Amino acid sequence: MGNLKELSDAALIERTQELVGIERDTTTKVLEHLREIERRRLFSSLGMSSLFQYCVEILKYSESAANRRISSMRLLKSLEPQTAAEIKLKVENGSLTLSHLAQAQSFFTKESKNNAVLNNGGKKEILNSLEGKSTRQAETILQAASSQPIPPIREYTRPASNDRTEIHLVVDKETMGLLNQVRGLLSHSHPQLTWGELIGIVSKAAWEKLDPAREPKRKRKSNSTGDTDNQSKPEAQGGSVQTKDPVHLTVNLTKKNEVASGGTNKPKPRENIPAAMKREIWRRDRSKCSTVNPLTGRACGSTRFLQIHHIVAVALGGLTVISNLQLRCAYCNQRAAIDDLGLKRMDPYLR
Repeated sequence: MGNLKELSDAALIERTQELVGIERDTTTKVLEHLREIERRRLFSSLGMSSLFQYCVEILKYSESAANRRISSMRLLKSLEPQTAAEIKLKVENGSLTLSHLAQAQSFFTKESKNNAVLNNGGKKEILNSLEGKSTRQAETILQAASSQPIPPIREYTRPASNDRTEIHLVVDKETMGLLNQVRGLLSHSHPQLTWGELIGIVSKAAWEKLDPAREPKRKRKSNSTGDTDNQSKPEAQGGSVQTKDPVHLTVNLTKKNEVASGGTNKPKPRENIPAAMKREIWRRDRSKCSTVNPLTGRACGSTRFLQIHHIVAVALGGLTVISNLQLRCAYCNQRAAIDDLGLKRMDPYLR
């Protein structure tokens, strides 16, 4: 490209319009690539806990730009192929923007939570109504089409200080009633209880109830020798307890083969994992995904959608023993299954 200062006014305008057209065409192609990356769970193989983290940390999008692209991609994925192709064309010609698609996807998600799920035709009609509109105009149109009589209030969190976070949220009448009841029950021991302190107490109580790594409070029965039931000990299930940091839990192919049952590839029936073994795995892996990228050493560390993963898949002869089990998030678990069993075999489970 020559010096822009040497271009005539008409040439500059024409060239700018050409570049914007290329940019829009590239944008729809980026959405297609993001969809395939998500389908293959490739962000997991890079040590990322989500597609959003991949977009921000690897692709260097801002958080808002990443959200717009992911929301737009998922909206297009939810549409019938012909409708999705029509919407892509409208993005490429500029009548619809990624902001429109992201707004619409947020609207459709909220409607589904209110049991007002829209079919393909309904979504297409809504999207068509947003053509050529500003972001504020689109917001007005979507609110008019909402099944909610009152505009939803945006929830968010933001740092308030080094050790405090401001939370802005909305709760329904039932939840508010329960919070008031708990606040009343605590009034003797905490007469000046703030809402933030109440949330802290309730959160701690819920964590103690739900944390899979915690030992149950029930008493264990002793046998005639006075020993507790050996079935509760993880060691009795065929593996020693490991306390390594999750960063060191990567298993190379050689170790995978060592863990496999006697070197055979004959599939084994899936065994139920004993509760004591589950607790030990949650404690050992610190209640977070233990997947580590073997090239970069980056740990996923996600605390969402955690599952217990067989390092050597049961389908490949892996055993249900401590040394062959890890805590992984659903995405890393699925990515490992893709690596072990192939994308074609796993594709029906990834949709």
